[in-house]
Amino acid sequence: MNTGTLSEIRFEERTTLMKNIIERIGELPNWSEYEPQIQHYSNYSSNVVTAASKIADVNRTYCTGRASFVYYESDDFGQLVRSDDEISVKYFKSILLYNALSSYNICIDLSWQVVWLFLSDLSLDLIYDEKKYNNYLNECNMETLNYKLTLAKEIKLKNHVNDFFNSAPTQKVRKKYNYYKHKGAFYVPGLGENLGNLPFGFNELTLKQMKREEFDLDEWCNILIEYQNCFYKYFEELINFVIPKTYLEQELDFFGDTIGYGLKVEEYLENK
Repeated sequence: MNTGTLSEIRFEERTTLMKNIIERIGELPNWSEYEPQIQHYSNYSSNVVTAASKIADVNRTYCTGRASFVYYESDDFGQLVRSDDEISVKYFKSILLYNALSSYNICIDLSWQVVWLFLSDLSLDLIYDEKKYNNYLNECNMETLNYKLTLAKEIKLKNHVNDFFNSAPTQKVRKKYNYYKHKGAFYVPGLGENLGNLPFGFNELTLKQMKREEFDLDEWCNILIEYQNCFYKYFEELINFVIPKTYLEQELDFFGDTIGYGLKVEEYLENK
């Protein structure tokens, strides 16, 4: 029996909860370490630098989805929701899983952009011309990416991207996300009704009514965690394809790297 103070008991409970959550969803990734610094701008080409920056974008979005699971496992949302109101708790938890579903699907498209930037040949335009950068990213989709990977003869990378996208966990999550994106809402069991027919008929006719696709919270919590773990492995390997092994080992030489990058920019601007 725990004889500690109330605050000590709650701290112990939170610690145990976090350990259980981390066992299910894994540790935080360290992809933010790819955020380019001055030594990277100086020593690597723009396609590598911008791809690395996009990796850091994936990290933020992935962690946003992951955070939803941390909150989802809680049974006390403080001032936001009364813990004794099952309907409100379920509604709040549904919002958290909608967020995870959306965030993890955005990560797919962002991972394509990592590869798309790696394959670019726009030099410092990617950094100094925001309009050109945005237009270039807007051209990225599965079809155009596959075409560019084929032209670049990056067959292993192409297979890696396609194998993940076509895998059963990804397709299941993608299909659910596309429904949500286009239809706007699911039916969560326990939150209202979702009958396909009216409870009465007319002249022996069945009277149909509109219904929504079901989104069972416990089921989709498990599905999204499985997908998240698959994405983690996929993206770790994708990083190995596009980022040089020396990238994270590059030491900072503040003055030398500032001069090196400055000379790059000077030459770029002179040739525009």
